[in-house]
Amino acid sequence: MTSADGRARLDIPASALPSTVSFTVKSATAPPLDPATVTLSAYEITPAGTTFQVPARLHITYLQNLRPSGSAESELRVHRLTTEAWTLDTSSPENDPSAHVAAATITTTGTYSVRRPDPSSACTLPEDRQFDFWLGEWTFAQTAPVTSGGTNSITRDPFGCIILENFNNGRGRSISFYSRVDHQWHQTYVDTTGQRVTMSGEFEGTRMTLYTRPSTRWTWQTLNATEIRYFAEGMSGADWNVTFDSKYIAR
Repeated sequence: MTSADGRARLDIPASALPSTVSFTVKSATAPPLDPATVTLSAYEITPAGTTFQVPARLHITYLQNLRPSGSAESELRVHRLTTEAWTLDTSSPENDPSAHVAAATITTTGTYSVRRPDPSSACTLPEDRQFDFWLGEWTFAQTAPVTSGGTNSITRDPFGCIILENFNNGRGRSISFYSRVDHQWHQTYVDTTGQRVTMSGEFEGTRMTLYTRPSTRWTWQTLNATEIRYFAEGMSGADWNVTFDSKYIAR
């Protein structure tokens, strides 16, 4: 059976189909915010909580331009959603980057998505520590183009590979990491309004500068032990002009 958009296919052996159950595959309506997931790759297989009598094979065709910034297609795998967290607990995971298809053998219905796996070993390069100055609990104060505020909690995964942002108690989240694919820092941000922003760049001196496009850049600039300036600039002619300005103040 295939989803309405044609990008998810579930192959179920006839012996795995109880005559009293009718299965459906559809786009997930409200998957949790997770920047490590390929956008628009989450699918619900219903009825929920049903175990197949014989394992089924799930194929998801993902949109490669919507994968997490800085990730290699070869590392993408099908994950299952359990208690609001994605887990790589499917068997025989496969990925065909040439066709942009990830597949796995599954034994139950539920919500599945294509995702960049969590780190399996520690990240110990000096570059992995370059964004550590952002770690901590912060009060966020925007000053331009409008005034607003909030809170931000910046943590690091246990392996030291990923910087995790939790803005305003889950209304916005981002994942940042140093990529061994292209030797740059990458960030993917998502929020409850449906916004998705990807950027990449590098660390120099006391500032991290990431670009959404050649003419737009975002910078985290250390001011002192308790303050970070966070601002955006747009290119106008040969000049960079500040279009957004704010500060992080340690709590």
